[in-house]
Amino acid sequence: MMAAIALATVLSSPLPAATYYVDQDHPLASDDNTGTENSPWKTINHAAKVLRAGDTVLVKEGTYDVGASPNWAAPAVGPANAGTADAPITFQACRGHQVTITTSGGQAAIGSNRDYVVWDGFAVDMTDRIKGILIFAARGCVVRYCEVEGNYIDSGDNHDGIRIERAPDCRIHHNVIHGVKGNSQNSAGIKVYSKGVKNVMVEDNYIHDNTAGVFDKDFGVVNTYRRNYFTRNRTDFYGNNQGGPARYFIYDNVFDGKIELHASNTGTEIHDNLVRARSLAGAWAGGVTGTKIWNNIVISK
Repeated sequence: MMAAIALATVLSSPLPAATYYVDQDHPLASDDNTGTENSPWKTINHAAKVLRAGDTVLVKEGTYDVGASPNWAAPAVGPANAGTADAPITFQACRGHQVTITTSGGQAAIGSNRDYVVWDGFAVDMTDRIKGILIFAARGCVVRYCEVEGNYIDSGDNHDGIRIERAPDCRIHHNVIHGVKGNSQNSAGIKVYSKGVKNVMVEDNYIHDNTAGVFDKDFGVVNTYRRNYFTRNRTDFYGNNQGGPARYFIYDNVFDGKIELHASNTGTEIHDNLVRARSLAGAWAGGVTGTKIWNNIVISK
């Protein structure tokens, strides 16, 4: 009886966290391998099927085509399993390696529909694609130290470098997002969108040369934007043009353009920013109430 209980305990215990490798240029690379550094997997897609809570995959130098996304709400490659708050699943480019992600079609290249997933250190080429990185209906995900590069697309529809949708408690930090341009603010370097997306932290990013730097589009609740550098965007920050209520904390940023707030925005706090434009505020409309603004420096040319 005691032996049976011990066996059951072992079988029910979580597997220890593991570190795996993807190296498509390794002469022995194969998804049939064990995933060690000397016997690496060939594709990130295979790693995404295998990783479990606490696991990390290190991806070595190269340009990886991850295929086509199955639909608008799912990236081309994302984990099959979820992480936990204490043991996230981590996709990481090896330090010092240039790892570029491309797609053969569809929309987003990488991201997650599962909770507590980290994407770290990748360059995403979203040329002629509607999305770069997508976190959809997943809690506690992190995108850090990535670069997302887009281009002009002749569209007024949603077109996003990094999109966080229905995904609370996510953190987007130390990324570079640029070149996402289109015919409206729907072309955004970072878009935060839809009900359920709250407590999102966007910090320490370099957001430049997009139509909108950030578009917090709908029902954004207590999302924080701090220590970001916005420059050469047509609109630096565009807040909530539908739904509501919305509320943001915007502080310690450098803006080379204006902040625009729109529908049902109540109780936003804007402070300690450097704004290098003729005024801090752009076009405000649609029931902006209770906004608190203090300690900002506005430098006009």
